[in-house]
Amino acid sequence: MSVAVKICGLSTAETVEAALAHGADFIGLNFYRPSPRYVSLAEAGALARLARGRTRIVALAVDGDRKSTRLNSSHSYISYA
Repeated sequence: MSVAVKICGLSTAETVEAALAHGADFIGLNFYRPSPRYVSLAEAGALARLARGRTRIVALAVDGDRKSTRLNSSHSYISYA
């Protein structure tokens, strides 16, 4: 059995690079506005560009927030939502 590692709540280029440097299989971007780790769609796109092709990207949305943040197929950087 293998273990996959997801580092969630990344909100800066430095934290994304650190997660990638340490072998994260997934990074999580938080779209829940009340969270201190919230990122906007624009910020998420910039962070995803750093990670694209190096790991998979997970979107965290809470209680139907997926609709309010418009997470859909047009945000091709998201591997899982």
